[in-house]
Amino acid sequence: MRLGRERRGGVGTGWLAAGLGLLAWSLATALLSTRFEYGGAPGSRPTAAFVGLMMIAGAVHVAVVWLGERPVSDRRGLAWVVFVGAAMRLCMLLSTPILEDDYYRYLWDGAVTAAGANPYRYAPREVAQAARGVAGAPFPEHLADLAERGKEVLARVNHPELTTIYPPVAQLAFAAAHVLTPFELAGWRLVLLCGEGATLALLLLLVRRHGGARVHLVAAYWWSPLAVKEGINSAHVDVLTVPLVLLGFFLTVQGRGIPAAAVTSLGAGVKLWPALLLVAHWHWTGRGLRWLPTFATASCGTLALVLGPFVLASMSAKAGLVAYGTRWEMNDGLFTVLVRGMALLRAAGVAVPLTDGGAARMAVALIALAVLLWLFRKRLREAGDLFDRAALAVAWLLLLSPTQFPWYALWFLPLTSLRPRLSLQLLAALLPLYYLRFQLKARGDVATFDDWLVWLETAPVIGAMVVERWRGRVYRARALVHVGEAK
Repeated sequence: MRLGRERRGGVGTGWLAAGLGLLAWSLATALLSTRFEYGGAPGSRPTAAFVGLMMIAGAVHVAVVWLGERPVSDRRGLAWVVFVGAAMRLCMLLSTPILEDDYYRYLWDGAVTAAGANPYRYAPREVAQAARGVAGAPFPEHLADLAERGKEVLARVNHPELTTIYPPVAQLAFAAAHVLTPFELAGWRLVLLCGEGATLALLLLLVRRHGGARVHLVAAYWWSPLAVKEGINSAHVDVLTVPLVLLGFFLTVQGRGIPAAAVTSLGAGVKLWPALLLVAHWHWTGRGLRWLPTFATASCGTLALVLGPFVLASMSAKAGLVAYGTRWEMNDGLFTVLVRGMALLRAAGVAVPLTDGGAARMAVALIALAVLLWLFRKRLREAGDLFDRAALAVAWLLLLSPTQFPWYALWFLPLTSLRPRLSLQLLAALLPLYYLRFQLKARGDVATFDDWLVWLETAPVIGAMVVERWRGRVYRARALVHVGEAK
């Protein structure tokens, strides 16, 4: 089944309708966002309506990417794909962030970094207490003026008892936004739009060179309602990892492994997860163990330069990285199963090291490593295979993680543009169900989400992955039979 027909000299009807539908979703969501002002009563927000809009838009996006014919027979069709994604983002520029407040941390960090201070030294609460003259609070004198000018932002930073969790490259981006518009979201959104522009350019370049004539598949990311909501409306910093990751892959497929490792390591300076992809870059070179020392030196050297100050500053109890890595859990179906499994082993008399949660985190690290090595156990034939395996590796890291926030879909969605997968498109479409947790929490029934509804996000995706794996085996078996018959 295919969605719509391709019209000669224009845009396919399915793509035209889907684009108009997604534009309508953008406008509706931007208007609805005014009901999500900071500090409003959680029970009074139209959370269910917002989630419903996300589900409808996600279904449209999955349908057009997965079932749609090529939308173009000339440049006008490609221009439609680019225009719709750009217009969706522009609709969100003046919207109110929906159910997210991470950007307040970005604004405060940017102010501290732009002032030449160390964003890893003082937690926001310490600065606020010192500014109010609380006895015993450390007095960061160089931050006193910032605390006064940005007092509203400082008061709204989440987890204020912790120092920042964001690495140095992210801090530079925050500082650039502060220079543009101090303590205002507009400058940060402009920085993110620049990142999105770079992402689009790299996706078009990669798909043109390595995706055949399927340039329209940039819509796998560019038209994603989740990418637009989390990237521009909620203004998550994850947007800025995407162009660095894509540039790394572009360099790798051009045979420039060392620059690719350096660029990917810079991506880890925004969020740590791109370090996982270094295995993919090394594997693509095909030079085996003899290349490993050179590649590892380049990768580890760049990582040390980029992350060194961040890691050293995270050796304290108030460090955000420590809290995130040891305590945070949210929207985590599979991880909860691992935690309960550790508890059952302990009850059965098995010696389980660490706490149940700590042992489960160790298990996640080992399983994610095993999945990564299994995915890259064989030589890859083409760039599409490289993107596909990398997207799967990142998606499994997310599925196993103790924190599965919707904006983490930005990690794998761009990688699906060369080789779309129904399972990963489903994951991006279903992750917004997480926001129902806010409404249930306001009603005192958060356990319903944590124990049951969370599986609506995870179970269909795992099922789709199983089907994809089975169909792949069937396809290969049939191909071998046909080859045998030909002989």
